[in-house]
Amino acid sequence: MIHIEAGIFVNLSANGVQKMNLSIMKANVTLTLDTRHQDKNGNYPIILRISFKRRNTSIRAGYSIPEKYWNNSKREVKNSYQGTSSVVRLNNLLLKKKANALNVITDLEDKGILWKMSVGQIKQQIVKEKTDSDFFSFTMKHISELKEARRIGTARSYKFTMDAVKKFHGKEKLPFTHITYEFLSRMETNHLAKGNARNGFAVYMRTVRAIFNKAIKSGEVDRGSYPFDDFKITTEPTRKRAISLEAIQGIENLHLESEGMLQLSKDLFLSSLYLNGMNFSDLCFLTWNSIKGDRMQIQRAKTHQQFDMVIIPRMMEILDRYRLSSSKAEDYIFPIIKRLKPTEIDKDIQWARSRHNKRLKVIGEKAGINETLTTYVARHSFATIAKQKNIPISAIQELLGHSSIKTTEIYLDSLSSDILDDYQRSVLE
Repeated sequence: MIHIEAGIFVNLSANGVQKMNLSIMKANVTLTLDTRHQDKNGNYPIILRISFKRRNTSIRAGYSIPEKYWNNSKREVKNSYQGTSSVVRLNNLLLKKKANALNVITDLEDKGILWKMSVGQIKQQIVKEKTDSDFFSFTMKHISELKEARRIGTARSYKFTMDAVKKFHGKEKLPFTHITYEFLSRMETNHLAKGNARNGFAVYMRTVRAIFNKAIKSGEVDRGSYPFDDFKITTEPTRKRAISLEAIQGIENLHLESEGMLQLSKDLFLSSLYLNGMNFSDLCFLTWNSIKGDRMQIQRAKTHQQFDMVIIPRMMEILDRYRLSSSKAEDYIFPIIKRLKPTEIDKDIQWARSRHNKRLKVIGEKAGINETLTTYVARHSFATIAKQKNIPISAIQELLGHSSIKTTEIYLDSLSSDILDDYQRSVLE
């Protein structure tokens, strides 16, 4: 039997009377700076200190700051701290973590089991994470779903991103709550310090953000843990990839019939141009059944958009080169995809893309083109030439199949230097 008298917790049992002062039965949670553990950047972790039965333990809050920016009397980060876009929001997040810990303790108290527990057991209850709330586990689950939906390319990009995060983190598990502004900032610094491009990191971050949003939507992660309100994904202007109409004509005039694989790459490059800047994957999936008279009707592999475009005479000449008497409606037009399983098809396309880009460099040299030719150059060139011919950007957007006009603008080349030179002369003359 249990009762309380004169501030004393009394447990009456067959073995006698056990008394314990109520002051040590209360569990406290305090936000503080752990000055015992300094990281290589001179920062100290902010922790939740749990006190119970005259014992202490701590839980890292996921943020580290220099000691001079911690207000020990107010138990919060000082307004002068520049390591976050909003100190107010950071302090609110810390208070929320503290409130969550106190809620766990209150639940344990309401269940009548708190007094039986050690401070270590209380900590375990507070930090207990669901398996699905681990970033890597959740991402792998989503990758499996993408593969089942035959979205192999997206699954591959998610895997690349997960591997990059895991390499930086260095551990097998990463709770979503540990992916903080500070974590992402350190990963960005690490990425750039190795000489890697900022835009490559931006690709990783967009994927991390997408995974985070899916986890929030599915209820696996609390919206308060979302780091991208503070951490902004930045990019650099991309190097223009378009080539001139004259350069394209140089490729068209190359005679490569005796060099079979170079001829294939030439045809693939020009087909992309002739079919509204069609990307490499969609070219690989073209079948003879896609041709309806003088039109090409396809569904994009990436976005599932339907396209219906005219086949110009130069494109028809390429098609005739690959049409055989034995060709069936379901056969692929270009000899790229050899296997049937989605994962194997993806490997066929990736291998062919790599070989194709290497052959395009040779074609560029033969045509006297200084720019490096890649699969993307044809698509960018189509958009840029369309712009130079004063085709409205909204029409170019529809031709390319972009959902946003901003994406189209990225593809559009800036005015060439000779045009700008003419403008300069007209001003001065």
